[in-house]
Amino acid sequence: MPTTRLHCFAILWLGLCCCTTAAQSADLMPVTVTSEPSSGTPAATVRGMVADKAGKPLAGATVVLRAKLGGIQYAGGLQHCRDVLARTTTNEAGEYAFSNIGIPPRLVENSDLLRRGQPGLQVLAWSDGYALAWKDINHFDVEGADLLLQNPAEVSGVALDSDGAAIAEGELAAMGFTEATGDIKKFLNDPGDLNLIRSEVQFTAPVRDGKFSLPNIPPGYYISVRLESPAGDRQFFFVDTGNTTLKQASDHNSSRVKVPLHRTPIRVTAERLPVVRVKVVDADGNPVAGGGVQAITAEHQYGGSAGVGADGTATMIVNKAGSHKLNYNGDPLHPAVGHSQEVDIQLGGTSIELRLPASQTLNGKVVDGDSGEPVPGVYVAGGGSMAVSGTDGRFTLRVKEGECQLAVRHEVAGYLAPTYALSRDASTKPALPTVTVTPDSAPEEVTLKLSRGLVVEGAVLDERGSSIPGVQVMASFRGQPYRRVATTTDAAGRYRFTGLSPYVPIAIATLSNIGAAEETIAATEDQPWDQTLTKHVDLKMVSATTLVGRVVQQDEPIAGVTVRLHRAAPRDPNERGTSFFPTGETATDKKGKFQLSGLRQGDRYYLEVEPVGDAEVRDWRYASPYTQTVEVANGSTIELPDAVLKSSGQTLAGVVVDPDGNPLEGISVSARFASGRNLSRPQHGPPPWTKTDAEGRFSLTHLPDEPLSLMAYKANPAGGRILHPSHVSPAMNADDIRIILDPSLLEEPEDLD
Repeated sequence: MPTTRLHCFAILWLGLCCCTTAAQSADLMPVTVTSEPSSGTPAATVRGMVADKAGKPLAGATVVLRAKLGGIQYAGGLQHCRDVLARTTTNEAGEYAFSNIGIPPRLVENSDLLRRGQPGLQVLAWSDGYALAWKDINHFDVEGADLLLQNPAEVSGVALDSDGAAIAEGELAAMGFTEATGDIKKFLNDPGDLNLIRSEVQFTAPVRDGKFSLPNIPPGYYISVRLESPAGDRQFFFVDTGNTTLKQASDHNSSRVKVPLHRTPIRVTAERLPVVRVKVVDADGNPVAGGGVQAITAEHQYGGSAGVGADGTATMIVNKAGSHKLNYNGDPLHPAVGHSQEVDIQLGGTSIELRLPASQTLNGKVVDGDSGEPVPGVYVAGGGSMAVSGTDGRFTLRVKEGECQLAVRHEVAGYLAPTYALSRDASTKPALPTVTVTPDSAPEEVTLKLSRGLVVEGAVLDERGSSIPGVQVMASFRGQPYRRVATTTDAAGRYRFTGLSPYVPIAIATLSNIGAAEETIAATEDQPWDQTLTKHVDLKMVSATTLVGRVVQQDEPIAGVTVRLHRAAPRDPNERGTSFFPTGETATDKKGKFQLSGLRQGDRYYLEVEPVGDAEVRDWRYASPYTQTVEVANGSTIELPDAVLKSSGQTLAGVVVDPDGNPLEGISVSARFASGRNLSRPQHGPPPWTKTDAEGRFSLTHLPDEPLSLMAYKANPAGGRILHPSHVSPAMNADDIRIILDPSLLEEPEDLD
């Protein structure tokens, strides 16, 4: 953990250019852009203004344009995802403008989201005395992305160590913000969430003599906070600035993971954990600045990570003492050779010198395999190092002695990148360049050629054969990496995709109020990865079947609920399993209604209704795990029964015993509706079944808030019907349930023959 930081909303500008772009007009402020190389396309333009809640323009507010990342792209201890694309400040009229900001090639998913009209970027703004505000950006060109800054919520209190003493020195960091009212997703990537995990935007405040105060916090949110101290004190908790009645937050994917929830005045107690102080030096003993260290346990689990400072030191808190593998990785924009070392971490603290091996400089260039033009922004890895190709396509790696196989770490927009994952695919086997590194001389310069992979181009035609401009066309990978890429037909009704994989089937589809069309391109398994393959596919629309329905909660329509359509082709007698693929997405209107098209006779489908807070649609026959088949003629409309959102905040707990009162271990306990109908697994959270522990206890969470029944049983070893289960109908949220099960009835009868 760094010992010095800017304690407020700040940005690690190490990854930003010191130069600025020209102001858009005389009264607009300059823009600073990321130094990560980009070809300039695709590019984003976002303009708006920042004002207070009364609408008064705010001059001098900081505004940031960043990629919306749902997880962590960088690994190996690197401390941020290089998510900030540009920054500026507002002018006297509160206005700001980001114009033609290049999106780095590795952010393929973000660009794809923007093409589909979904959130791929975010714009953030804050100012002294005001709370942070942000807005999702759904398109490449957005006007009127205005932000209203509210008065900040007070977030203050005291931080104590495990002995109850005030923490003398430490730091709080806000890792994310959500308006969720129930379980909270780990990566805070729901619509409207702000995820700052490993972000270049760092929102921190100091802890001094146990006291802290976080500025610029918006009201009405749950704030994910991390507390750390150089002595090894750490705690993760949520702060509620919305004055809700929730007592603790649960991980969206497992309601058994509980996180403390606090309100001002906060009193938080940290856990004391082992601390590792690492000194990173090169082969000659000189400090190595930048990059990050990461600890991996003997069980191959994440142990901890920290950034390496300018003096080559890092202070890292780890989850537990014991044997670890300590990894060092250099910053891709400032490459250094990587290294791993086995260490034994002690509870009282451990100091380690991590000496990097001797290395050589490997220079190379990334070029377009067809034109020979340089390709910037490509993350090239090899020999324990990683670097980014510049605007001239050139890169420099520090590589250690031995065989060095080069590969591309991230996808590259518009190209088929020879990644390590691709090289492991038995159907492709790309011959990744290999360089032999000796201690005596630097290796020769290498050239890495990237092809456009599979290029698909064609036209979208109506039933009369006329071209249709302005309709969206989707390319869906029917195999790893299961991506979806979108584009829109031009004025002539034509479309073009580049960078698709030739090694898996690709479905090219379009749907609109005119109709739908889909064609599948078979895989070309023997296609050389460094050569471009071009296919021409025209899409001729036919009338599509449309699904219409409504989402309600307590008989009231709910607006703004996301509904997704997943589709599989008509059943093939020779198919092995069924693969469903996303076909369409929409949101309910103010009457709770939705409409999705794109199905044809014989298609199989199911709908996914995104949960709203802790309420979700369960056991609706048109949602997973159920599927339906289109039996009506093309062009028909299918009216669906209401999809009912039900809250799922109930917990049932108790014990299973034999008739003598002895606890029974390993007994299955499952919840059902009171009617006896099975209860399926929720979209998020644990299943409605579990097994008893050594004390016979069980706990079922994330259950619908309605009367349920429980069944205790032991699985039949021979399969088939469950033998002699016990049933109970407990009160809502009962935590003292007692189920009696006679184990003698579960024993197999003695064979007397």
